[in-house]
Amino acid sequence: EAVVPAAQETGSPATPTAETKGRRAKPERHDQLPSYTIEQINTLLEEHPDIDGMADALKTGDLKGITDRMANVLETVTIPANPVIDSVKKLIAENDSMGVLMSGSGPTVFGIYDNRDKELAQRVVDMLREKDEIQAAYAVSPYNIRRGM
Repeated sequence: EAVVPAAQETGSPATPTAETKGRRAKPERHDQLPSYTIEQINTLLEEHPDIDGMADALKTGDLKGITDRMANVLETVTIPANPVIDSVKKLIAENDSMGVLMSGSGPTVFGIYDNRDKELAQRVVDMLREKDEIQAAYAVSPYNIRRGM
């Protein structure tokens, strides 16, 4: 499986902080982050990825099962403040990745391609490298020491 990570140049955004129920969250960088009510933040935090299904897919080596369950609740906060993350995700998704996701709180984004799509993954890397807002882009392959793969 080829993985295509790409980092944006500006670094990680600040996340909003909530004070009391019903009040608007106060972002650290108010000029770049949208404001959310406490209820909206709680809803976002309740939408967790299927960790058990992901663990099962990892145990059985089911790559599609893994990519179908990829999710990051922090994208809902980070992407509005850093739209380049969404544009990178769209570029990777539109080029037949099995899955694409922002890593952690950003700004790194990665896409997963089947081993049969190594050339496609490299073309996506080349497209990302042409964008001024992308700091780095690479295609990498996993290596499993226990199985010698």
